[in-house]
Amino acid sequence: MPLSTLTTWSEAAWLLLLVDVVLVVSATELLWLLLRRPLGWPHWLANVMAGLSLALALRLGLSGAGLLWVAPCLALAGLAHGLDIAARRRMIGRFPPTTP
Repeated sequence: MPLSTLTTWSEAAWLLLLVDVVLVVSATELLWLLLRRPLGWPHWLANVMAGLSLALALRLGLSGAGLLWVAPCLALAGLAHGLDIAARRRMIGRFPPTTP
């Protein structure tokens, strides 16, 4: 892509590109974790899915997608976040904090 094309991009186009980069990096992280830690996925999957869902909702919103596309992504992000919080609370119960 020539430099002259990059200078004519609007701010919205740059934001879309940045969100696309975040989505690609997050999806790569998800695949890497699935391949490297196949047995530990319940501990981190909800966290990664919440982030991916939020980034996808942002991407869809910036590109002009309607509420029918953005709302399910936000609902999935909320559900994944709730599951992540519940899993963290269970982990705290298993390992009580130590006193200094």
